[in-house]
Amino acid sequence: MNRTAQREASVEDARATLSPTLRISNLSKSFGSAHALKGVDITVGAGQIHALLGQNGSGKSTLIKILAGYHLGDSGAVDICGNTVDFTHHAERVPQADISFVHQDLALVGTLSVLDNLRIASYAERGIRPVRWKEHRRAAEDGLRAVGLDSLPLTMPIDSLSEVERALVAIARAIRKVDESSRPGLLVLDEPTAYLPRDSIRRLFEVIRAVAARGVSVLLVTHKLDEVVDIADHVTVLTDGQVTGELSGAQITEEALIRLILGRDLVTDANDRRPDAAATADDAACAAPTRCMVRGLSGGRVSDLGIDIEQGEIVGITGLLGSGFEEVPGLLYEGGAASGTLTLDGRTHDLVGSSAHRSRELRIALVPANRLREGISGELTIAENISLPVLDRHWRRGMLRLKSVNQKVDQLLREYGVTPADSSRPAKTLSGGNQQKCLLAKWIQTDPRLLVLHEPTQGVDVGARKEILDIVRRVARAGTFVLVATSEYDDLVQVCDRVIVLRDGVPIANLSGPFANADPIVEAASRS
Repeated sequence: MNRTAQREASVEDARATLSPTLRISNLSKSFGSAHALKGVDITVGAGQIHALLGQNGSGKSTLIKILAGYHLGDSGAVDICGNTVDFTHHAERVPQADISFVHQDLALVGTLSVLDNLRIASYAERGIRPVRWKEHRRAAEDGLRAVGLDSLPLTMPIDSLSEVERALVAIARAIRKVDESSRPGLLVLDEPTAYLPRDSIRRLFEVIRAVAARGVSVLLVTHKLDEVVDIADHVTVLTDGQVTGELSGAQITEEALIRLILGRDLVTDANDRRPDAAATADDAACAAPTRCMVRGLSGGRVSDLGIDIEQGEIVGITGLLGSGFEEVPGLLYEGGAASGTLTLDGRTHDLVGSSAHRSRELRIALVPANRLREGISGELTIAENISLPVLDRHWRRGMLRLKSVNQKVDQLLREYGVTPADSSRPAKTLSGGNQQKCLLAKWIQTDPRLLVLHEPTQGVDVGARKEILDIVRRVARAGTFVLVATSEYDDLVQVCDRVIVLRDGVPIANLSGPFANADPIVEAASRS
């Protein structure tokens, strides 16, 4: 046995002698007649990185919200660091010193500074005594340094940060709380890498491993199976609110995880690959001008970018954090400080002074990366969200025909496989994958000529990912120009005819598909 293996074995032996950090026994939760959790048993060992997986709607978020005290359980027992907590009646008794969270919505206060978001809980611990600002600044700087944000000013308001920076601040806050605890506890990470590019994910995993090595247990909720294989010691899979499988160590492979999550192998066939664009566009669509052209697109980090998309073609654009690819969707759709031209259906439009309203008039649709911040309103119903762009189609004699609206939305829910297909539900009650399918339905029904997708499979499970990519292929085959901006290289491999790789705001590679794997994309994005 080599030294590394010996060291890992000794760590495992040490963990085995400690009591579990988290023990969940027979936990159940219902919402009306719907059973979100049914007799769930989960044990997270001391210093263990434990992944919790399952399709959207499997019960993962409900379980996390019970641990956070947001929901009350119906029955069951939960033991955290040796303390039995009654989550059925007294959720406010959660031992906050022993458990720290990074939630999907990050739980940051946008109007407060980075420093205040990182340290606000610690301010209250001093009661009426003066706040020791020097100590808090030092602690905040240490927290940011741990996640690679050394240069981020502490005085910046959270609302002025990028999605990546906000996510890293939330992660830094949770990790710092664990570091300052008097004893090892539990760190709960709910989709922590959803907004992170690969270089930041690698840094985060280094931090997670260091935290676990100190005896802190990590409960990781994610849809990214390659990350689970990379970092998890143990995996628990939920299906319809029940534990349906567990894996440990070398058992954790992507194939094994897919089988547990779906209950079957993920079937792929020739239809899952992008066929030749010219052979798939409808005859009527092919009669139209066959190219969408962007010339001289500049703004933010992007400089003099050109993009050509053939009729029925899917073009991807990607790069590392800060390369500028993530700014392209906003520059094309909302304009802002953008410059350049867009040629669509034979007509050239100046992008200077462009706006979302003008883009909709030009039949350009954007599916944004952050569903709940920019795409849908969680408080509105599914029907209200989906029908907003096309309400004018349902007016007659000065009145909105609600029956017509609901009939159309119900049709779209069936067509896009949204579950549950209840248009009267608030959109926030849907899982991430079903929210994304609603967002696609909302904009594809407008019959766009150019569809821009920003991180289209972010935070969705493996089954929903396949359905979403199938929808994208179907739209392209109907003759729509499609641009996909994403850091998910596997998505690019699955759907794109060509991939443009940016570095420092300019293209450094223009790769043609079909792609056997992501290697050429990774190599182009990573090289100096």
